[in-house]
Amino acid sequence: MAVLEAEDRPFAEVEHVGVVIRNTESGFWHAGLLYRVADQQPRILHLRFHYQLADDQASPPFRWAQLGLDSDNKIVLAELIARIAHRDPKIPYSFDSEGIIFDAETGDLATPAAGKGLTCATLIVAVLATYGHRLLDTVTWPIRGDDQQFFQQIAGIMQANGAAADHVLAVAGNALARLRPPEVVGAAITESDTWPVSFAAAEELASQVIADLS
Repeated sequence: MAVLEAEDRPFAEVEHVGVVIRNTESGFWHAGLLYRVADQQPRILHLRFHYQLADDQASPPFRWAQLGLDSDNKIVLAELIARIAHRDPKIPYSFDSEGIIFDAETGDLATPAAGKGLTCATLIVAVLATYGHRLLDTVTWPIRGDDQQFFQQIAGIMQANGAAADHVLAVAGNALARLRPPEVVGAAITESDTWPVSFAAAEELASQVIADLS
């Protein structure tokens, strides 16, 4: 199995940092970061939607797996995630995440240009990139036939919820490939010496993650 249920392996067994994923009632996949600092209870940092960063106690229906980094790097990463959670930066939702990282000292996020931001999946990518861990070989990702339809669907939801017009237009017109949660989670649980993970490898790993969620 790629990702585990908490009843089979408790969240508390995470070695500093893991990844989580679940299905939502709306039919979307939703991913995040499972982390544990010192003797504290495990928590999940995840981007719910536009400017909606959440830091919750780890609980089902999320499934989880260990992150593929070594222990020392995961200790440092867990501390960064805790700083981000404490800082609660306002993160716009967007599929254009190129170049976005966090301030390693404060957990802040530089204010992205209109149209840029993160998704639940690329939050994982950006946190890793803050310390120079390049998870995905994004140039190998194709633009798939349903990507644009998905971007426009999300932009419509954002517009209905009062997002700025220039940001909504940028999201709707995004011409980049979509990084999907099962692909990011599948890549993240491989050993880091295989990073950056190509699309072909991530797609195969994603199929295992999706099978576990079925």
